[in-house]
Amino acid sequence: MGRVPSTKHARINVIIQLCIDLESKQGYIDAKSLAELANLTDRMIRNYLDILVSLRILDYVGAGRYRVNYETLSLVEDLTAFEPIPLSINHFVDVSLMQSSLIGRIDEKVKRIFKSLSLDVIIKENVREKVRNLRIPSGEYKNLVGDRLIYSKSVSPVFLDNVHIGGSYADYDVKHFTISNWAYLSILFISAAGHDAHIIRGQYNPSESHTEVYPEVIPFKEKEPVLPTDPFYEIVADFPDVVFPLRKLVARLLAEIAKYTVDIRILEKYGDDIEIYFRHGSLLPHGFYVGAKQIMDLQDKCFSLFQKMISLARKKNVIIAGVSYHYFDDVLVRNVEELIGIKFPRINDFKFVYNILESGDTTCLVRRPVEKGKPKVENWYEFYMSYEGYPLKFEFISYGDPWEFYEKIKNIAYSITSFVAVKRFRVPLPSPTYTAYFHASAHLSSIQKITIFRLPRIFSREMVRSYEEKYNH
Repeated sequence: MGRVPSTKHARINVIIQLCIDLESKQGYIDAKSLAELANLTDRMIRNYLDILVSLRILDYVGAGRYRVNYETLSLVEDLTAFEPIPLSINHFVDVSLMQSSLIGRIDEKVKRIFKSLSLDVIIKENVREKVRNLRIPSGEYKNLVGDRLIYSKSVSPVFLDNVHIGGSYADYDVKHFTISNWAYLSILFISAAGHDAHIIRGQYNPSESHTEVYPEVIPFKEKEPVLPTDPFYEIVADFPDVVFPLRKLVARLLAEIAKYTVDIRILEKYGDDIEIYFRHGSLLPHGFYVGAKQIMDLQDKCFSLFQKMISLARKKNVIIAGVSYHYFDDVLVRNVEELIGIKFPRINDFKFVYNILESGDTTCLVRRPVEKGKPKVENWYEFYMSYEGYPLKFEFISYGDPWEFYEKIKNIAYSITSFVAVKRFRVPLPSPTYTAYFHASAHLSSIQKITIFRLPRIFSREMVRSYEEKYNH
């Protein structure tokens, strides 16, 4: 098949990259040129082009020509910001689902794409009903824990009065600059925020709520002692292609370290009052085998801070719950397909529960497996909850009866969650987590303005311009 794999799913992933490469060379994409690159027929290529246009990966501009939709690519980049994984058609399908105007339903256009990529088995009614009615033999099957897979309408919203609920979020951005004509400069900006929300008679009470941000911005008056820190990292590689994924991995780990920092500060200062703490993302970032000692040191630091956070939460009797509005795992779906004897296509748990759960449903507990590159963590569970048709994932470390944690997390989460705008996506988040996102995003913007404003002064008379500005004109 030449450069392109034989399976349709893998083939279209390669074609997406070929489209990007082709436009960069000739300024547009056409079926004939793409067919020659992919060693496929024009008819087959046109079928793939129709799929890419339907998902807004490409735009048809007339006269048989197409252009890459960089707005959609940017959305995928936002979606995968914390995961250094290869670009895939799955990411664009996920974006289409998340941007759907009818949460919980798949429009006909996406259904056709599901069928074309053999993903439609999960939306067939007989399969859906079989999964929804699935019982778990003996209350446990591999990673699944519970007497049934799905607990229909199991959430019970609670009225919160005089309670403290916490949340945290980390944000980052990378800016590229040219310094005159002799150097390129990439700056990674990182910010994190933690929030302790006081809720009284069901209402938010700002006077008794608290926020912590990281890093702290302290004015230098040429009198204070300079505290030694190590904020700068240099990535050197013999092959430039590996720099981008390494940079994303470094950014993700540094953002997690920043988030652990505010988590620990909030718990130390206000943990005696906090009942539950909703931390955005996984409790512990996914591990990767990377030979660079500096990156391994960052992974070790993440695990050390994770242990400190969990130990402190246990001491203060605070439940730490990781909450994710998008995820790439497939632990749940692979366990289910073995249990019911139906082979599902290459889908992640997000697509699976999106099509299986109804509003107010939750899944059984899923025991987290040990991952490569990640230390073993005891009593680590997760489950999924549908909020108005949108599936959120919750993780927690149990230091008691996991079902008691499960009940408290799902009921409180459902009571304080609403749809909000996060990085151009409309997603549900618990209100303290969203407040933390708001503060982290605003703090990140302030740090960028302070830094970028000073760049010309740092480099004296050298001209400093953004890379995008230089090459987009």
